[in-house]
Amino acid sequence: MKRFTWNYRVVKETVEGGVRYAIHEVYWDGAGDETPVWTTNPVSLAKLFDTECHDHCPIDELRTTLERCLKALDKPVINGDTVLKEEDQDGV
Repeated sequence: MKRFTWNYRVVKETVEGGVRYAIHEVYWDGAGDETPVWTTNPVSLAKLFDTECHDHCPIDELRTTLERCLKALDKPVINGDTVLKEEDQDGV
């Protein structure tokens, strides 16, 4: 069984009308294959929470997501035109 790690990364893709930069969840194969796959949709800061948040605070979760997104800006940009998306790869 493969073990994946993940982080947020900026993915650059050519789209109709130009180039799009977006932050995605990117998954890495822990077995040494450094070809990443990423979620089809970019990260959203809009989160849906239960009306009763017993074990977590929505503001803390939003803060954590935002902090991780900011860290993604300091990492190399992934060229989405040369690497396959998660939906295009088998077995992921």
